[in-house]
Amino acid sequence: MIKLEKQLNTPLWTLMPSLIILGYLGLAYPQWWLERHLVWLWILGFAALASCLIWERSGPRKLMTDLRLLLTTPRLDVISLLTQLLHLAEISRRAGLSKMSELKANWRPLQDAGVFIAAATPTDEIREHRQRLISQNQQRFDDVFRRLAEVALMIAIAGTLFEVGADRIEGRSDLAFIEHWVWVMPILALYIMAKIALANENLAIELTYEATESLLKNNSSAAVFQALIPILPKRTHRKFVSLYSELVALEQGHV
Repeated sequence: MIKLEKQLNTPLWTLMPSLIILGYLGLAYPQWWLERHLVWLWILGFAALASCLIWERSGPRKLMTDLRLLLTTPRLDVISLLTQLLHLAEISRRAGLSKMSELKANWRPLQDAGVFIAAATPTDEIREHRQRLISQNQQRFDDVFRRLAEVALMIAIAGTLFEVGADRIEGRSDLAFIEHWVWVMPILALYIMAKIALANENLAIELTYEATESLLKNNSSAAVFQALIPILPKRTHRKFVSLYSELVALEQGHV
């Protein structure tokens, strides 16, 4: 038993709910139904067991946690990011402080974003760290939807086999099996939603790292904003222009 558990990579007691449900179906249905559909009932039962194995092996709690993180993790607010960068740059300029020391001491949002800040950090290390974050996000995304797709496809295929078998036994021909593929539609909707969220998060990471890299290389905070122009979302251009004008006025001493 222990050897079997190791091969399945899941404790055998996790199969009990599926076995109980399968036994209940066998006892609850009339005898004539079992005689005509026994083969397809067991095909459906084994598919349910396989789905249970896939579900338990991936860990339902971890799967739901990963999915929730993909869909609900707070994203970096681009405008908030630019505003804080403007404020910090002006504080540093007026106080005559090192931008690096000011960043390390006061800019918590940048630290929360996972930016590796150090006075001697080469730009290639910054780019490597940025790419690592994006790759980790993509890997988490792929893992979650691979597992969801395995379960949904297993249920859909088992239901299709069941309906096709029933059609052959009863001598009818219809498209009842299509209803079992409804399982795939919520997965597709979640995939699209999470893909959009992932793209937004990656954009925020790119913005943050571009700003950090520019701040390391330039003494002028206006140069940071200029570096952000090519990758700034179109919907933020109006606010960006307002912030940029304010920054230029500050650096020229008009405010």
